[in-house]
Amino acid sequence: MTSESTHEQQQAGLKACTPEDLAKLREAQCRVCRQVRLALHPGGARARGTGLTRQEIIATFERRLGHHADFERAECLRNIDRIAEIRLNDKFGVEPLLGNQVWDCAELLAQHSDAGYAELGQLTVTYLTDAHLTCQSQLVRWMRECGFDEVSVDAVGNVGRPL
Repeated sequence: MTSESTHEQQQAGLKACTPEDLAKLREAQCRVCRQVRLALHPGGARARGTGLTRQEIIATFERRLGHHADFERAECLRNIDRIAEIRLNDKFGVEPLLGNQVWDCAELLAQHSDAGYAELGQLTVTYLTDAHLTCQSQLVRWMRECGFDEVSVDAVGNVGRPL
């Protein structure tokens, strides 16, 4: 294991797992690994490379147990790619400014999840709910702030500039 991975595990609290947490984590990881036939990483990196907590990692594995093997395999490979990207950016001192800006905007929109889902830490924005309309309004504001002369919302709720 790399020193970066060791540090991330320590920061997430994985070095301080209770026996119950460790058993849960190992069982979930083994079940998903058997399902996808790949070594599994829980996808412990958030936007900007900040890590998940021990409980979030366990919850991620448990949530992923219900996924189809092909989906999980693709998710594993996506996570490996993301980890490599974070490591290379750190090594060469690269900060993905536009990527960070996109993540920040997504995080701001994620504050508007539908009632009942936000409390569970889940992002769900159903068509024409209050969360959808709030996100739609925010996108219109951002587009105007960026200098768009015209911004419209079409009949089905898409935000864009008129053609």
